[in-house]
Amino acid sequence: MIGFILTGLCLASLVFCFDAMAHGVLSPLATGALVAGGLLCGWLYILHARRTPHPILDFSLLKVPTFSTAIVGGNLCRLAVGAVPFLLAMQLQVGFGLTPFAAGMLTFSGAVGALAMKVTAPRIIQRAGFRKVLMVNAILTGLSIMGCILFDVDTPHMVILAVLLLGGFFRSLQLTAVNTLAYADIAPEQMGRATGLASVAQQLAISLGVALAAFSLKTSMHVRGVTVLEARDVMPGYLLIGIAFFVSIWYFRGLSLTAGAEVSGKK
Repeated sequence: MIGFILTGLCLASLVFCFDAMAHGVLSPLATGALVAGGLLCGWLYILHARRTPHPILDFSLLKVPTFSTAIVGGNLCRLAVGAVPFLLAMQLQVGFGLTPFAAGMLTFSGAVGALAMKVTAPRIIQRAGFRKVLMVNAILTGLSIMGCILFDVDTPHMVILAVLLLGGFFRSLQLTAVNTLAYADIAPEQMGRATGLASVAQQLAISLGVALAAFSLKTSMHVRGVTVLEARDVMPGYLLIGIAFFVSIWYFRGLSLTAGAEVSGKK
């Protein structure tokens, strides 16, 4: 019960804070207090978990190299799950003046790319292995996200469709690989605790992605001294998310060449 209360307060405070940052509904003081309160509850929970034989979130699982890498490096990639749709909506609807239907039809190509990946991902991972796929594909995904900076109101829609299609394919391949790798070396009796910890980390990363995207928009507008969003204001957000993918390579490079081989089938 103590662990449930502490983790509930910690996670609720942080997720609500990230959402509030994205919508600008809290003052900086209230936001700081909320973050501080959430982090304090998280620290108290860690102290509690060390003395508890069956903690609700078992951080000892992070001692498993593949699980730890998939959580930390994977969450840098998961920032894009929340940030990219948010930035695309702002860019296409507010910046370019497209209707919600037109913008939705363009961004839908990302989902098509993700579906196409599901057919080819097992063969790609089996052939190249997790380490190579995650490192190389992180670069491709980061570049595809940064490529959205080059869009302007005169960019042909077919070009936007092609870039978003490839971006959806690369992002989905990256997330499929890290989600699979996370449980590659987890024992059956640890699977439930590993799933709980991974799910919490994923939701925090997605919420943080939206918050970072919104913060980058507001910062760009503040620096330019304007109150009306323009297409150029999405550029810092795309850069931040693209850089996050490049940073994730540092974590993936620590994997062995045979990491997750039992799952991937790579010899």
